[in-house]
Amino acid sequence: MRSARIRPAFTIVELLVVLGIVTLLLGILIPVLSKARRQALQVACLSNVRQITVALIAYANDHRGCFPTSASALKVQDEDWVHWQPNRDLNESRLWPYMGGDQNVLKCPMGVPERARDLTPPYPFSYSVNMLFTGLIDLDIAPPWNTPPSRLSGTVRASEKMLVVEEDASAISDGAWYPTNRKYWVGNRMPYVSVRHDGDGREHSGFEDFPIYVGRGNIGFADGHADFVDRRNGMAEYYFNPPYDGPVPMR
Repeated sequence: MRSARIRPAFTIVELLVVLGIVTLLLGILIPVLSKARRQALQVACLSNVRQITVALIAYANDHRGCFPTSASALKVQDEDWVHWQPNRDLNESRLWPYMGGDQNVLKCPMGVPERARDLTPPYPFSYSVNMLFTGLIDLDIAPPWNTPPSRLSGTVRASEKMLVVEEDASAISDGAWYPTNRKYWVGNRMPYVSVRHDGDGREHSGFEDFPIYVGRGNIGFADGHADFVDRRNGMAEYYFNPPYDGPVPMR
């Protein structure tokens, strides 16, 4: 009877070769998978922006073209689009019935980033609405803070006018977004569009070695669509002022 043939074990060299191949494959796959995950989160965030945008337009269509108010920390109003302060009921927000009652729509899937400043109370969401649409009125201060609302019907080139933005953590403090070119800002807080989905996931507010004109962010437009576009649009009146009908800004 022939004895069973014993198969030789792997040699050290063969094991090292296998480990080397596995390590190489992991080195290739991990960055690819990480990039795919970031892109998936960006798309999910963009979906949130679009839902809020569509909800705002639906509200305006039901209210003679008028939007809910800005949800600014400067003045609390019953008509705010989102009731975000701790002592207010989110369910009473003017936009809540139009968003399907899902609080997660208000938060980026990457999480709400830690705010750069000690804001009290801190704004718990990721998105803000262009105050030139919602208006900010009845304040005992001078313009540009005291701003009348703009009707949807008065919007010129609605497909290019920014209505909802994911705002940079260095600037966001409430549900109102104050466009840069009109100098609606406080101290050093400039209302940049967040670029956390464009690159390594960090915020780049311009106070680091990162140019403020670089990067793309999630933005919803007044015609109801949303896109991942150049953050510089948030610094040009052509893109953020609803009735503005001037020339296209030069790059």
